[in-house]
Amino acid sequence: MDRQFSEWKLAVDRMWSAAAPDYHEAARLAADIARASEQATLLRKLAFDAYEPEAFAPNLTKAEAEQRISVLQAKLKLMGEPPHTL
Repeated sequence: MDRQFSEWKLAVDRMWSAAAPDYHEAARLAADIARASEQATLLRKLAFDAYEPEAFAPNLTKAEAEQRISVLQAKLKLMGEPPHTL
C-alpha cells in the first residue's frame, strides 16, 4: 500500500500543479482510493474469517490483494462444505 499511497500523492500533486483542473482524473483517483479501501476491508474480513490473520497486510499491491482474496474465498467455501464432499 505504501507504493499505492505514493502513486496517489503523485497524482494529486500533478492535479494541483496543472493549469486547469482535470475533473475526470480527480474522479478516477477518488474511485481508485475508494476501491482500495473496500478491497482492504474485504481482505481483512476474509483473513480473520478463514483463521489466517497473517494473510492481511496493508502493503499489498492490488493484484496481490486480489489473489489473496480469491484464495481465502475458496478456503472459506471449502470450510463451509460438509466433510464427505471433500
